[in-house]
Amino acid sequence: MLYLLSRCVAQGKRAGLLAALGINLGSYLHLAAAVTGLSAALATSVLAFSLVKWAGAAHLIYLGSRILIARAAPLTPPHR
Repeated sequence: MLYLLSRCVAQGKRAGLLAALGINLGSYLHLAAAVTGLSAALATSVLAFSLVKWAGAAHLIYLGSRILIARAAPLTPPHR
């Protein structure tokens, strides 16, 4: 809830709605994985879990490097 509130305050209603949509989509994907047994397969297979873990770490490193390299514009409140 704090994440959604901060997105709305910092970037406006549209950013807050997109954040809510992303959170819900992630929850539904997690639910689908649990229903199909993918979560159980990852929990029992050390290799599969390690692959997913390292892929996630690589993705976070990629996102972090993009943020560090990009020129950030100064934060300004949205016009209403």
